[in-house]
Amino acid sequence: MPRQRRSPLAFATALLLVSCANAAAPIGSAALALEGGGFRAQSADTGVLAGLLAFVGKQRGIAAPTFESTGLLDRFPTVSTNSGSSWFFSSLVYSPRFKSLLEAMAARPTQSAAIYKAGYTNSWLAATNVDSTHFNLWEKAARAIAALLGTGDEDSIYIITYFLATGFDWGHFVDVLLNSTATLSRNATLGMTPTGSWAKGKVWISCHSVITPGTDGHESKLYQGVLGYPRVTYTTQSSSASFPDYVPAAFSVRLGDGLTSFAPYRYVAPSAVATLQSFEYRGVVVPIVDEHKASYGQAGAILSGDTFRTNVGMQPIARVVSASSAFMGCAALFGPLASELQALISGDVTPWISSSADGRSFDNADALVQALKSGVSQGAVNALASTGVHGVIDGGYTDNSGVANALVAGATEITVVLNSGAAESLSYLFQGGPPGGSPFQPKSLFPVFATPNASAANVAFSAFESFALPLPTRWLKKFSVGTLKATTAKNAAWGLEAGRNVSLHIVSLSSSLDIGEFENLAHYDQLAEELILTILSEQNKPLVQSTLLPMFLGRSAVQLRN
Repeated sequence: MPRQRRSPLAFATALLLVSCANAAAPIGSAALALEGGGFRAQSADTGVLAGLLAFVGKQRGIAAPTFESTGLLDRFPTVSTNSGSSWFFSSLVYSPRFKSLLEAMAARPTQSAAIYKAGYTNSWLAATNVDSTHFNLWEKAARAIAALLGTGDEDSIYIITYFLATGFDWGHFVDVLLNSTATLSRNATLGMTPTGSWAKGKVWISCHSVITPGTDGHESKLYQGVLGYPRVTYTTQSSSASFPDYVPAAFSVRLGDGLTSFAPYRYVAPSAVATLQSFEYRGVVVPIVDEHKASYGQAGAILSGDTFRTNVGMQPIARVVSASSAFMGCAALFGPLASELQALISGDVTPWISSSADGRSFDNADALVQALKSGVSQGAVNALASTGVHGVIDGGYTDNSGVANALVAGATEITVVLNSGAAESLSYLFQGGPPGGSPFQPKSLFPVFATPNASAANVAFSAFESFALPLPTRWLKKFSVGTLKATTAKNAAWGLEAGRNVSLHIVSLSSSLDIGEFENLAHYDQLAEELILTILSEQNKPLVQSTLLPMFLGRSAVQLRN
């Protein structure tokens, strides 16, 4: 059959589509960034957004405010999330039940803790079948793991304890969480129809980190027997003298574009993996006597190319969110400590991904890793290498705030909701800032802002205005807001260019949840209500009106309504 000639118009249209797909991120838009933090982030995001829904509803005489009727998130074309905030936002986007839960809390703010407990916390408790006796058995093990991973805050220890008590692996933990609290099945995909017009057309960026064990002797463990062998690991081969143990990554999807949509933003910055040549796999059954090796020579290409952008709508929501929130995933890098961690953790805490197409990248990788339990052979190692199986873990190992990936999206105005205790926790983003606190975190990740320097930024943070906390507020300790003007730095790890002016609007929450005991899971419910009531307090109305609300609606929209 003779090949048909395309008309000039058809050719131009096709060329335009290709150009758009590969174009740089648009500069000049607003973005919302939600910091990671497990259940604390989930509770904080819920409280802030439900509180603002209630405030706007009260202003406008809307008895049952919704995201559509208030337009609360309308001005953000992009939302960048991490860890627990990825649990939160995926539920808000794809679950009518969870969206209705927030709107019910906004309609009945003084009952919001009870509403959250009935609709979220109790569902989770019932699905996991964990009670106080079972929970308390695992506390010492959880504290030992937290010490090994350098994660000592009570919120992290609580999640580790709960995770151990379930007996799940990390992927199943997230499956059950999303299914029980948001009725999202394991097969639900990013291409699903969102919960309402408020979400359609927005770009969701789910931040995570790719494990790329570099040239410093580290290796990532895919499987290890109880006594240390057999063991299967991978490392990277790079043309440079050194390569970082992690590179920042993100799935991005335009909500409502369906299964075959193409991700609007890069998965990994090409400049971050320009020297990355291959993943090198090694299986050791008996040292020297019985060893197997294989190589995947397209490591840099799959990370920086279109592999994880094509048909992104087919990716399972739960798998994407499990990668974003796998805060124990760095255990794969712990070398000699791996056997100690293995003894404490029965399930796998590192999500695995491959180059398999059409939404099968996670499941195929999981199957290949699980197959290692049946035997380590040359064929098994070759199978791992054939699709470049590698680990993907919590975005907190590269940037927990979500700000850097919002910059990647071209934002010049970013509203970031922090739950980690103080705005000063962002100082690592700035020139001269402290090193990140995550194990093996590369120095090349920061700064992303050249000006102001970290010292000047901290001075600005300390001058932010704080809300009065209404009595009896038990868990919320500080709630402050403020804006900082910054300029981007050139950064190859993120693919950022220098010189972009950015307004950084910061919403910072500090809490003391005291959640060491199983029963204290209810403190998350109460924290959400305390945030809502703080926003609605008559004493705080001027600060909400002048500063907090414009961070979400935009100053012109707020002034127009007044």
